[in-house]
Amino acid sequence: MGCGIAHQLVSSRAWRGPTLLLAPTSVAMGRCALRAPRRLDDARLRVVLAMYDGFCPRPATENLYDSVAVVEDDHPLCGRAARDAIANATAELLSEPLLGAPT
Repeated sequence: MGCGIAHQLVSSRAWRGPTLLLAPTSVAMGRCALRAPRRLDDARLRVVLAMYDGFCPRPATENLYDSVAVVEDDHPLCGRAARDAIANATAELLSEPLLGAPT
């Protein structure tokens, strides 16, 4: 549920830092709350999803985010493709300038 909570923090602008969501349960949490999660197009956000994830339905989850890597794996994201996607997303986030940092 951590990524669902992070989704809410990013959408409310309570958190504006670089964010990596791994197999976010945003759609499932929204269904429990009887609300649709808000779509996020934040450039400082990366998402890694698994193709065979029973908790994060595709394409509903994919459609919530702009920068999504879908890997051939299941919810725990333990495979090599997941590891590589997580490393790439982390590198992308770390290469972006911090908000408010002097240029």
